[in-house]
Amino acid sequence: LHFDHTGGLFGFLGMRYQSRFDTQPLTIYGPPGTKATVDALLEAMKPGIAVAGSIRGAGGTGQITVVEIEDGAKFTVGAVTVTAAENTHYAQVAGAHAGDGHPVSLAYRFDAPGRSILFTGDTGPSDKVAALCHGVDLLVSEIMDPVEALTRLHQARPELPQMALDFVGQHFRKEHLSPDEVGLLAQRCGAGAVVLTHDAVDPEGVPAARTAIAAHYKGRVTFARDLQVF
Repeated sequence: LHFDHTGGLFGFLGMRYQSRFDTQPLTIYGPPGTKATVDALLEAMKPGIAVAGSIRGAGGTGQITVVEIEDGAKFTVGAVTVTAAENTHYAQVAGAHAGDGHPVSLAYRFDAPGRSILFTGDTGPSDKVAALCHGVDLLVSEIMDPVEALTRLHQARPELPQMALDFVGQHFRKEHLSPDEVGLLAQRCGAGAVVLTHDAVDPEGVPAARTAIAAHYKGRVTFARDLQVF
């Protein structure tokens, strides 16, 4: 539920109403906290709904169902089977707040007729994710160069104390996937192809990232760009 993953939800819900699809049922799946997020967004939409309603007549947000899922969840949506596994993106937080309702970050596997896709989500190295993506046709993985990312942060925010830089550095190294770790994950999965998203690698660093991945994985690797289709 980081902002860079939920920022489009308000726009999606608003467009649903604006385009008059709000009479159709909608189910939203997500980790614990998703219902509170959706409820708050719908509350924030009320002024806009009132304005639009005065123009087009009475209406509402329609039937919206929120299903919160956790580690090990498995369900079907139409012909697609979805399986979720908690990854390691909140490893530091979970260690500090074990059993205290720590945030949950999920990886998802989609098994559709004739194909399978695994989205890592934000994660560090994870045995659960490696098991979930076994034999997957397409691995959609995050990627980050932790050294490069920390250098950029230090340049942009030189006033940050060393303690904060150390914490963020640990986060980058343990709770995201370096190019080397992406290659290892793809190898363990036996993935048919890899698409890299949540891309935090500088364009100048892409050749080196490809080399690091190729040291472990020999399949097709694509650094995703908006609107590409796979």
